[in-house]
Amino acid sequence: MAKERKPSKEKLLTLERRNNQVGQLDEAIAALTKRLDDLRQKRKKLDLLQSVSLGLYDELDKLAKKAGADLVTDLALEQVNDFIRDSKTLLAEDAYVQRQKEFVAAGDNPQHRDVVVVMRQLRQGLERCAADINLLQKRVEELLADAKGVHVAVDIFLDGSEEVTPEDLNYNEVTLTARWLKGNDYGKTFSFDVLDRTNIPNYFKVEQ
Repeated sequence: MAKERKPSKEKLLTLERRNNQVGQLDEAIAALTKRLDDLRQKRKKLDLLQSVSLGLYDELDKLAKKAGADLVTDLALEQVNDFIRDSKTLLAEDAYVQRQKEFVAAGDNPQHRDVVVVMRQLRQGLERCAADINLLQKRVEELLADAKGVHVAVDIFLDGSEEVTPEDLNYNEVTLTARWLKGNDYGKTFSFDVLDRTNIPNYFKVEQ
């Protein structure tokens, strides 16, 4: 009976490295998934705030054009202050939005034109935030797809196949960006050399 050949030291080190990479990828995928969920939730809140404020803004804008010096009603002022407060909570990192203050309901109410100016500033802040979320969400989605694809490639390696093709990835319903592949139009494979040069926690980290 042939004696079973033990894996070489180099092979064992490679397997250890791959298993460590799997752990790092698991952490990256979990963090990216949470970040994506948080962005989607924030976008929902932002869309709702944009929607509910639109009617109030349009009405006050019409009044401001007809009688800009007239004072807003108590009900409208209460709704405007709710909008200001909700906007500042949602857009905590927007310095221009944070400068806006709620109107003090004491004495005469503010004029229509003053209220419209504040609401316009806040709605522009919501638009900036929406644009930023769109860009960041796209980036997180791309990184998450890559992290899942790399994870599959390493899993295939650990299952005993040292060469991973795009077809293997497609079979597992994942894809990868070009940086992770080597070869040419006639044939490409996953580059474990690129993986080994990549600091996984840093590469898949998205700044807050």
